[in-house]
Amino acid sequence: MTNEKLRYQMILAGVSLTELAEKMGITDEEMVAKMNTEMSVMEKFKVASAISDIIVERGDD
Repeated sequence: MTNEKLRYQMILAGVSLTELAEKMGITDEEMVAKMNTEMSVMEKFKVASAISDIIVERGDD
C-alpha cells in the first residue's frame, strides 16, 4: 500500500490529519512528515489501523 492509498482512505473515511495524528500520539507536523516520506510496511500498517480505529470509534460503516 502506498502513502497515496492511505491518503485516499483518509479522504473517503473523512478522517482528518489532526485526528490521525492524535490517534497515533504524534503532532500534526510529524504526521505530515510521515505521510510525505516512504514508510515501512509496519508504519503503513499502523497508519491504516489508526484510520480503521477512528472509523470504528465513530460508528461509521
